[in-house]
Amino acid sequence: MPSCRIISFYQYVSLQSSAWLLVLMSLERLLSILIKRWRALFKPKHAAIVCIMCIAIISLINVNVLVLFGYEVKTNTSTRVRCWVVNGVESTYWMATWNWIHSILYTYVPFLALAIVNTSLLVALKLKSKKNVGLTTTSVNKRQKSITITIVTVTLSFLLFTGFGAVVNFYIDSLNKSYVGSVIISLADTLFFVFHALNIFNLLASNKKFRQEFLKLIKLNIRIRFVSADETSKANNSGSTT
Repeated sequence: MPSCRIISFYQYVSLQSSAWLLVLMSLERLLSILIKRWRALFKPKHAAIVCIMCIAIISLINVNVLVLFGYEVKTNTSTRVRCWVVNGVESTYWMATWNWIHSILYTYVPFLALAIVNTSLLVALKLKSKKNVGLTTTSVNKRQKSITITIVTVTLSFLLFTGFGAVVNFYIDSLNKSYVGSVIISLADTLFFVFHALNIFNLLASNKKFRQEFLKLIKLNIRIRFVSADETSKANNSGSTT
């Protein structure tokens, strides 16, 4: 029972947090374009506080999962834990209800928010670029533009991969009644997780700074492995000599 609740809680919180952090990043980019002194007002420490608060609020919203989820099915020989609705057991119906709430928090509302914010972001960026025609592009402006492109790219991926699942959730009750419907539901769930798995490749393709830091990390890891292997070899040689 505890494992069922912990895994479900972690899944709900991580998925919802990823969606709302993306909404906040998109909103921050929009504000940085609309407000000239935004960078002076909103420091990295403020961003960290906002992110922590976002995750904390989502965790509190989902805390009921740690108490109400899971149902023990007892037989003569064993006890099995079910992490989903058990037909005829009203106490488990809340899990289906909460899955709908999760869909609203993870797909529908973030989907709408991202569509509005990123449309506004692209319009604001277009208007700003027209005003800056003929002006010298600084390295800071290039970096800010790169970040904006990255966020828009990730957002479009989110809308693409979760949009199908959002539609499927509307018909989940009827789809559950057939084998083909179950396959469609499984496909929608898979696409939800594919979005998160592909994020690193999305960032590598769209953000130069991320690529540079990623390559540094790989080189550092290789260097550490070589040093560790060399030290192990020296220790073995020293041991065999003595």
